[in-house]
Amino acid sequence: MRFHRDRHRSISVPDNPTGGNTVTADELAWRLADLLPPVLPDMDRHAIYVALGCRHFRSAITLSLRAVIKHRLGLPAVMIDDLHTWMAVLHDDGERASLQALLQMVIQREAARTIPPLAPSRRPQVGRAPADAGVQSHHHR
Repeated sequence: MRFHRDRHRSISVPDNPTGGNTVTADELAWRLADLLPPVLPDMDRHAIYVALGCRHFRSAITLSLRAVIKHRLGLPAVMIDDLHTWMAVLHDDGERASLQALLQMVIQREAARTIPPLAPSRRPQVGRAPADAGVQSHHHR
C-alpha cells in the first residue's frame, strides 16, 4: 500500500490499481535483473542496478529488455506474459508502445530461434514435380 497525504486527510491506495493479479513494476524489474546472466557486461549490469537502486523501475525494465535484445538472451514465457499484463495497465501510451516494441523484438527473435529449419529433402522444390507423383498414378489405374 502507498499512502497519499494532503492537509486534511490521508488515503491508502493499493499498489496494484487494477485490483487483479497484475504484477508491479518493481517486482518485474527485480525479476528481470535476476534473470540476466552474470556474464552481462558491467556497464549494462551497473545501469540496471543503479535504476533499481533509485527506484526507477520502468527504466530498469527498459534497460533489461534492451540488454536481452543486445546480448541475444531469451526470457521465460511466464516473464513475457507478466510483462504483457503489466504493460496493459500503463497509463502512458508512448511508454507502453516503446516497451511493447522492445518486448516484441524479444518474442520475434525467440520464435525465430525455436523454429527448426527444413531439411533439404523437405524444402519446397519450385517447378519440379514431386518424386512420388509417377508412383501414385500407377496405383490409380
